[in-house]
This record gives sequence, structure tokens and C-alpha cells, in this order.
Amino acid sequence: MDQGNDDKGLRKVIEAGIRKSGSGPKDGQKGKPKGPRSDYLQIEPETPGYKLIQVIFERAVSEGLASTDLAEHLGIAPSTLSHLKTGRRLASSLGRDVIEKFAEWLNYPVLAVLILAEQVRLEDFYSRQK
Repeated sequence: MDQGNDDKGLRKVIEAGIRKSGSGPKDGQKGKPKGPRSDYLQIEPETPGYKLIQVIFERAVSEGLASTDLAEHLGIAPSTLSHLKTGRRLASSLGRDVIEKFAEWLNYPVLAVLILAEQVRLEDFYSRQK
């Protein structure tokens, strides 16, 4: 992906999370008004594996999937998805079985998902000269 597409995709995710007027409880109702859906990308771009999480949530937003539905489609526990969103778990530490599930759902080659998760680096393809 080039930087322009990355920025456009991120904007789509952010716009999807902006609070629409009329959402949340009204005056006199219990609860607090709901704010933006900022739960989608609570990690910074510098976080290892950020690009994989970004790609997954861009697709989820475009398909209108709630987090629980997304976790079901990905074949992972909702808590694992939550931990990936908040940075308590890094995509760079995911097991091969989870990477393969993500690849299947995204319809990406496993190697592409490994690269997005920052589990494979360019240096991994070169041997050291002695």
C-alpha cells in the first residue's frame, strides 16, 4: 500500500467513529452520551503490527461489523481483539494459527499478513556475509 491509500483508509476509520447527532441517551435518560467510536485504533502507528490491525479494522468498518462480529469472523476471542486494539497484545506476537485466520479472512497470502504484523522483516531474507 502506498502512503496515500494508508491515509485515506485511516480517515475512513476515523470518520466511521465520529459521533452522529442524536446518538446516545437523551436528556432525562440513564447513561452517558456516547462519544466517538475511538475504540477502533487506540494504538499508535509506531506500535509493532499496527498496519495489520489498521487493515483489519478498515475492512470491518467498511462492512459495518461490530467488534464481537469481527472477532467471530476472525476466529479469535473478543478479548484478544480488544487487546490488539488497545496495545495490550501486539500483532507482532501473534501465533501462526491466528495469522493464518487473519490471512484467510482478509484473503491475503500468509506472508503478507506476517509482514503487516511485523513478524517478518526484509533482513530475514538475507544471510550475513562472512
